[in-house]
Amino acid sequence: MFKPMNLKKKLFTIFSSIASVTAAISIINKIIFHNAQKNIKPPVLSHTYHWRLGDISYTCTGSGHPILLIHSLDNTSSSYEWEKVITELSKTRTVYTLDLLGCGFSEKPNFTYVNFVFVQLINDFITNIIGARTDVVTSGNSSSLVLTSCIYNKKLFNKIMLINPESISECNKMPDKTGRLHSFYYSLPIYGTLAYNIVSSRKMIQHKLQKRRVMTIPSTDIDQLYQMAHMGGYHAKYLYASLCGKYMGISIESILRKIDNNICILGGEFVPEIHNIIKQYQEINPAIEASIAENCSYDIPQENPKSILDMISYF
Repeated sequence: MFKPMNLKKKLFTIFSSIASVTAAISIINKIIFHNAQKNIKPPVLSHTYHWRLGDISYTCTGSGHPILLIHSLDNTSSSYEWEKVITELSKTRTVYTLDLLGCGFSEKPNFTYVNFVFVQLINDFITNIIGARTDVVTSGNSSSLVLTSCIYNKKLFNKIMLINPESISECNKMPDKTGRLHSFYYSLPIYGTLAYNIVSSRKMIQHKLQKRRVMTIPSTDIDQLYQMAHMGGYHAKYLYASLCGKYMGISIESILRKIDNNICILGGEFVPEIHNIIKQYQEINPAIEASIAENCSYDIPQENPKSILDMISYF
């Protein structure tokens, strides 16, 4: 007679413990997001583009032939990446920057982010906001987004500059079982959110920056990236989940062959395999020009902004 009662008590204790832990984690998550977003203000000159999939934060400064700066695609990324380039560049150009959907001050909807979402965004932004053929500078894994966008509407793009683009094989990676599992886990409520907060902690961001830069990392950069990773509350995790799932993958060989726009690549001197990556692109499209930025690694806009300005003036 007592065994069923004992079993019920044990189950009740287990479920009560799980519920208590879950509630505690939920509170911790809310506190983390609340504290991270304190005193965050968008750039003074920011505007909002009411795009059909979510509001997009962007800036426009200067006057002259338009140029669009597109940051790398990451949960910590935003147009802050270009802060050391904008002021000088805006003396001779109309400089546009935008926070991609799921990044920075832009909206962060809950869905799976794929390459074509950003292709539509880039083309719509140039069409509806810039309204003219535009030079585009992009960084890291956003390079494939810009190249794909160009194929869909070449008339919108003038010259294209790729800063440390991913290797061809990295661009080609598609969702697999492991990636889907990671994506599913981070998308889970409460526990997935906790995991996201762990990988997006200041310590983890600092560790990531140390692998991406050769220079001393200012604490302000860590703070900025930490804030951007938590802007929008738990919705901030969905882009990260999609990146873990490799949902942004696309084969770019045929795209590179078809593009006849002027393309140049700027690689960081200390980026592993950067010469081989450049060679891969040039073998597919021999018209691509390339240059190496000295004394820097992946984050050229922060470590050697002058090299970007020099190359823009050249092409």
